[in-house]
Amino acid sequence: MVLDASCGVKWALPEVGSGSARELAAAYASGSVALWAPDLYVVEATTIVWNKWCLLHELTPEDASRALDTLLATLPELPPSSTLAAQALQLGLKLGVSTYDALYAALALQLGCPLVTEDQRLLERAAPVLGRLFPLSEAVARIG
Repeated sequence: MVLDASCGVKWALPEVGSGSARELAAAYASGSVALWAPDLYVVEATTIVWNKWCLLHELTPEDASRALDTLLATLPELPPSSTLAAQALQLGLKLGVSTYDALYAALALQLGCPLVTEDQRLLERAAPVLGRLFPLSEAVARIG
């Protein structure tokens, strides 16, 4: 499965969907499921943590550091975005999504596996091209 940052941060931060995210993380840690993301995942996940601390004031600096430590300790496989860029640009243009989002879609196409995201816009726009595209709770139900 290709995991986007909107899902990955949920196993490090308390928010809606964290239980499902932790189940997915446990399945990954046990080897029951393979997880992939473009290397952009690290930047996106770190930015989400930073936003929750700095802009939204939902985390203390210590909480933000712990969340990032958890994320970095449980990273999916991270192929370089440079190998996906050309396909991501074409997908972004075709689907009307950012190249950030299109990188995840391009990786899912390249690997022939589903994309797991909580991004509703991406779910709607990429479904005709990817076919196998799931919100987090549905992805966890499929491996459970």
